[in-house]
Amino acid sequence: MPSARDLEKIWEQQARESRPLLDDLEPLGYSEQDWELGTAPSPAVAAMLIEHLDRPHPEHVHSWSARILGQLRTGEVWDALARALDRTRPEQRSLQESLTSSLAQIATRENLPLVRAYLADKRIGESRMFFYGTLNRLRAPDRWEIIEAGLADPQLRKEAGYRLHQRELREARKQRKK
Repeated sequence: MPSARDLEKIWEQQARESRPLLDDLEPLGYSEQDWELGTAPSPAVAAMLIEHLDRPHPEHVHSWSARILGQLRTGEVWDALARALDRTRPEQRSLQESLTSSLAQIATRENLPLVRAYLADKRIGESRMFFYGTLNRLRAPDRWEIIEAGLADPQLRKEAGYRLHQRELREARKQRKK
């Protein structure tokens, strides 16, 4: 476990690495404190965050940007986060998790074909499990078949089993009420 001094050095380095983005956000009224708190961005700030997703920042800067953008439900944000996810490498697990979490939160019914494709994309790893919640939230007609198929996937097996078990419990409660 890192010492307090080691953590302080990491935070200082991350602050330096975030500075180019923060320098572009501050004239738009988005302060360093807004960044640290993950405050929902205005449209102008969102556009700047999207622009910076295409720049060569460290993974933690892109991850936090994705989490902030995940508060907005717009087609432009979905498209930008999806492009960023498509560019990730398997070793970028933290970034993949941030992107899939945000995409899962903002997906709409029109995004369901890509949600299904991401669930099948093993390159994304375990973070694909966030899309199970999307299938349920959007009441995708094939959601239970897709979740059941996850039982055969070592990366998704645990989450698929959990969701199917929760479904069984709900069904049993309904039966008891009758």
